[in-house]
Amino acid sequence: MPLLLFISAILLLTAVLSGIALTVAVSTGANTWAVSVIGVVSVVAAMQLGMALVNLLATMLVRPESLPRMDFSKGIPPECRTLVVVPTMLTSPEGIARLIEDLEVRFVANQDRHLHFG
Repeated sequence: MPLLLFISAILLLTAVLSGIALTVAVSTGANTWAVSVIGVVSVVAAMQLGMALVNLLATMLVRPESLPRMDFSKGIPPECRTLVVVPTMLTSPEGIARLIEDLEVRFVANQDRHLHFG
């Protein structure tokens, strides 16, 4: 359950850091309005710090795994058929014509019956 561990660590760090900030604010005699503002700001800041620390710790503790190599020199097998989608912004008729031409170039350069473009 890595996601639960990841989120729990972030929430724990957020709670501890925010709790420290609120304890200091209350012990200095800040009024209710100031404590509320400090609470909101400290939760946002502590969550950012908590995420950064947990991400740093995760990258130091978890070893990357190599992906398997795939040999498609003889074509793409049916079970690996692929759709290549190119995200675009349709802003003008000239831009659309250029995008269609680019899509055609990609298709001509990569002709395989199991490779589709969108």
